[in-house]
Amino acid sequence: MRDGRIYSGGDISVAMDADTHPSLLPATYDSIAVNRSYRGGIRRTRPPFRELNLIGDEAIISSFRTGIFQGAKAYSSVRYGTSDGIACSVSGNIYFLVIANNNAKITQIATGNDPTLMHTWFCQAEDQLYIQNGKQTPLVWEGDPTVQATRLFPLYSQMPIGTIMEYAHGRVWVSDRTNQIFASDIIYGAGFTDTQNTRYFTEQEYWNEGGSFTPPANLGNITAMKVMPYLGANVRGQGELVVMCENGAFTLDGSIPRTEWINTGIQRVALFGRGCTSPYSAASVNNELFFRSADGWSLFSNSQGEFNSRLTFRKLSREVNNWVKQDTPWMKQFASSMFIDNRLICTVSPYTVSNEVDGLHRPHRGMLALDLDQTTATSPDASLNFRWNGLWTGPQPTQLLNASINGTTRGFIFSFEGDRQNHLFEAVSSGVDDFANGESKKIKSYFVTKRYDFAESKESNKYYQKGINGGELWVSEVTEEINLSVSYRPDSYKCWSPFAEGITVGCDNCATGCEVTFSEARWRQIKLPTPEGTCKLGSDGTTDIGAEFQILVESTGSVTIDRLRISADTRGNVEDPTGECPSEPPNCEPITCCQINDFEYYKII
Repeated sequence: MRDGRIYSGGDISVAMDADTHPSLLPATYDSIAVNRSYRGGIRRTRPPFRELNLIGDEAIISSFRTGIFQGAKAYSSVRYGTSDGIACSVSGNIYFLVIANNNAKITQIATGNDPTLMHTWFCQAEDQLYIQNGKQTPLVWEGDPTVQATRLFPLYSQMPIGTIMEYAHGRVWVSDRTNQIFASDIIYGAGFTDTQNTRYFTEQEYWNEGGSFTPPANLGNITAMKVMPYLGANVRGQGELVVMCENGAFTLDGSIPRTEWINTGIQRVALFGRGCTSPYSAASVNNELFFRSADGWSLFSNSQGEFNSRLTFRKLSREVNNWVKQDTPWMKQFASSMFIDNRLICTVSPYTVSNEVDGLHRPHRGMLALDLDQTTATSPDASLNFRWNGLWTGPQPTQLLNASINGTTRGFIFSFEGDRQNHLFEAVSSGVDDFANGESKKIKSYFVTKRYDFAESKESNKYYQKGINGGELWVSEVTEEINLSVSYRPDSYKCWSPFAEGITVGCDNCATGCEVTFSEARWRQIKLPTPEGTCKLGSDGTTDIGAEFQILVESTGSVTIDRLRISADTRGNVEDPTGECPSEPPNCEPITCCQINDFEYYKII
C-alpha cells in the first residue's frame, strides 16, 4: 500500500516550494517527499522559435540563402521614409530586411564588399549606417531601402578604414588596423544639426589633439566597443565607452571636447583580466556588459556612481563552462549573444561547414540560456545573478541579434541549417510549437533535478540507504497533446531507469471520447508508481535502492511542470544487498547508459 499514501482520496499534499525545501507527509506514513517547481512551461528550456518568410526578388533571396554570413546589425528608423530592420552582410553583399508580421522583406543595398573576409562591422549614427570590413573603403547608408549605400573617401578627410565601431556621445569611434581609435567630432563641430560630421575625421587631426587612445600593450588588439550606463562619468549621462580587448578593457569619457583631450583624463581606466574574443558577443544588461571571454562567458561591471564606483570582471553560472570549454579557440570570434525575455542567450559549440563554391560556413550547434526571472537583488548596486536555464537547440545560429521593431525589442537568429542555406528565426515568448519550412513541430525538452537525499525530513540523512517508492507530477497549461516520461537513478548507478513512460495528456483534435484539452492554470496530477527495481548492471543491488536520487523528466509539446514530488522509504531500514545479481533475474532488461545529448532537444530541421 505504499502508493496509497498519496492517492487515498485525502488531500495530504503540502504547498509547493521553489527552493526545493521538503514537505513532510503525516507521521502515519513512512516516507517524505520533495517539491520542486520550474519557471513557466516546456521545462522551460526555451520558448518556441519561428522562422520568418523571406519575400522579395527571388535572385536576391537565393543569393542570401546560399552565401557566407559575415555579420548583422539592427537599424532603427529616425526619419521619415526609413524603416526599422536588420542590415546584414552575406558573401560581400549588404542586405536590409524589413520585418512585418512573420515576413522579412529583403532588399540589396550594396555589393562589392570582400566576400572572403570573416566579419563585417556596422555602426548606426543618427540616420546613417556605416559599414566597414577593415580592408576596403567604408560604406555609408541613410536608411532608405530603395537607395544604395555609397563609398566614403578616407583621403578626402572622411571616415578612415577601420573595423570595430561604436556611436557614443554623438561621435563615431573607429579602431583601425594598427589598433588605434579615431573619433569624429559631431558634438563640438556643427552639432546634431548636421550628422554628416560623423564621417569627417582623419589621423592627422587625431594626433594633433593629443588623443593617444591606444590599449596598453598587454591588453592586445581591440575586439569590441560598447557604451555602458554610468551617470557619474560625465555631464551628458551617456556613460563611458568601454573598449574591450583580447586581454582586458579600458574606458573612454567620450563627452570631452577634442581640444581638451591632451590635458584631460579621457582614457579613464585600464583593467587586466578576461578579454573579449568576439565583437558580436557584447550585450548590455542594466549596468553590466555580457561578453565571450577566452575562458567562457563573463560580465564586465560598471556600477552607477550613486551607489558604488566599481569596475570589475566576473564569470557566470558554472554550468556554462561545461559547454564552452570544448570550443575551438580560433572560432570563439564567431560567438554572439542577445538579451530577450529577461534571459541572456549566447551561442555555443561552433563548427565549420565546407562549401566548395562559397567557402566556409560557421554555425553553432546550440545556445546557452541564463535566466534573470528567477533571481532577486537586495540592493541597487547588487551584481546580476543568473540561473541556468539549459541548452537551447533548434536553429544553428551564425549570429544572435536584438532589434527594436516598431518600439518592441525582439530577438532574431541568423541560422545556417542542415539544408545548407541561411535562415532567419525569431524567438517568441508565447506559443507552443516550433515553425520551420512551413511545418509546425512540437518542442521536445527535458530537465534533470538535483540529487534528493531526503535529509531535511530529520528521518534520514544523505548517507542512509533508502528505497524510492513513488511520486507525482503536476502539470498545467496544456493546449495540445503532451507526451511525458519520467526516469530516475540512484547515486550508486549512472544509468537511468524508467519511473513512468508513455504518459499522454490532452489532445490535438478533440474527437469523441477524447479528453478535453484545457489551457487555464489548472492542476493535473500524474501518478508515478513504485518502480520495479532492476539489477544494477555491472554492480551490486537494484536500481530502486540508493542514498540519493535524481529525476529526469522528458516532454514533447508545450506544458507547464508545476510540481514534481518523489517519495522514498526512509524508515524500513533498507539495506543495499551485496553480491552478484542472479544469472537470469526477472525484469532485467539492458538499460541504455550514455550521457544525454542536449543537442537532440529540439532540432527543427
